[in-house]
Amino acid sequence: MFCSSFVRPLEKSSQNKRLLVVHQGALGDIVTALPCIAAAKSSLGLDADFWCQAPYLALLKKMGIAQSGLGVESGAIAGLFSKTPSQRALGLLSGCDAAIYFGNSPELIESLKMAIPKVYCLEPRPAPGQRVRVGKALARQMLRAGLIKDLSPPSPELGAGRRLRSGPILLHPGAGSPRKCWPAAKFAAICKKAASAGLKAAFVLGPADHRLQKELLNLGVSSADIHAGLSLENLWETLLACRAFVGNDSGVTHLAALADAPFVAVFGPSDPLRWAPAGRGRVLRAGTDCLPCFELEGKNCQKPVCLETEVETVWQALQEVIAIA
Repeated sequence: MFCSSFVRPLEKSSQNKRLLVVHQGALGDIVTALPCIAAAKSSLGLDADFWCQAPYLALLKKMGIAQSGLGVESGAIAGLFSKTPSQRALGLLSGCDAAIYFGNSPELIESLKMAIPKVYCLEPRPAPGQRVRVGKALARQMLRAGLIKDLSPPSPELGAGRRLRSGPILLHPGAGSPRKCWPAAKFAAICKKAASAGLKAAFVLGPADHRLQKELLNLGVSSADIHAGLSLENLWETLLACRAFVGNDSGVTHLAALADAPFVAVFGPSDPLRWAPAGRGRVLRAGTDCLPCFELEGKNCQKPVCLETEVETVWQALQEVIAIA
């Protein structure tokens, strides 16, 4: 979906011009869109405010992508999802010269058009079953809208590559859905292999990974090697310095790739043709004749062969990405 830009006269202001980016998606969706957003921001010559989930806003401000913004959970924004938005709600849009909305709420689109000269509406991802890389699909929409100049916008300069990668190998066994997770025991085995090779490895866990923390401890992983409950801002700093990264198909893996960390991403029921991270890494998926079903089926099959990637396969891939980094 693309709303051709809605244009109306605007009184000039001495204030900096503003681009409003509205994205209600999960971390992986937002990170996948960031190269295109950064390119559009540069092309338009606008500073960007973001409306997204509050933890992501703090991360985007840390990166320097967002100047300010609001969490989409804010009650103040709710009034814009109405056929008759209040003047108070519309006042939140004051001073914006353009908006990019990743979504399809007709009410929000009309509210944005009431107050902002140019409004661009994009589908945040291709329909399930379309085996098209999500980032490429976004780039095509933005190119058609005139927001970017080519289909391969460069990754934004976010501090990656300017630091020595002196940190440990980071392992993240979580994901937005347990269905996508390679077994924690196999991550623990990678940690042991790293130690045997004289390489430091550590686990990073988010606020929702309490179950995994207990499981790792039961598997014999030292509590000193588990960094739990990291904020996204602290996780970003850790990813910028890590030697390499191993994770599932998750937002954190996409974030590691954006941080230019050498990575290994272990996929299962989700489709690497749609969701493979862009960066310096390897994407692995166990050989199977069935098509990726994560976005098409409500649950995994009883024996998900696609998640049976061997520890040795991941270990070899990890050594390779470290060697060429």
